[in-house]
Amino acid sequence: MSLNREPITFDRFKERQGLLSGVWFASELNQDEFNGWQDAQVCYFMFDGYIYRIQEDPEDGYRSHHRDIEVCHGLMPVNIWEPSEPVWVRHVTRIQDEDYSSRFEACDVLEFMSQHTKKNVLVIGTLRIDDYYPSFTAHFDCRNLSHNQGVVDLIGSEQLSKGKSNDGG
Repeated sequence: MSLNREPITFDRFKERQGLLSGVWFASELNQDEFNGWQDAQVCYFMFDGYIYRIQEDPEDGYRSHHRDIEVCHGLMPVNIWEPSEPVWVRHVTRIQDEDYSSRFEACDVLEFMSQHTKKNVLVIGTLRIDDYYPSFTAHFDCRNLSHNQGVVDLIGSEQLSKGKSNDGG
């Protein structure tokens, strides 16, 4: 089966629940008409049996944002698991600033939240979209799935925090 990509929008995930059963990351070469070839971060995830791909547009090295999100037909999954709980997906356009709790910043992200722990498992998209330095984010935290609660105590949070994540900025 050959690889086929179908561009979609974040609206496909608008306010719905489903099963997240895989997340993996890659770095892929990306051709840009202004900057030539550049490495770009890519996040793949499996949701309700479909594999999705979201890619960073690295722009000039200081700024980045997400490109189209795509459904990948014919791609072999890399890091998958048996889903044990539903996640709630929502499209977020304003998020509380990490440094200033009273300030909100514009963003364009999808948050995949565990319905049991009420914590984000996967966050993908662009943070600070109206700032001079927007940034692509693809953050996966398996500790926020309910079946992984307590695992941190067994193997230590320091080892888990060394996991793959790209938070831009």
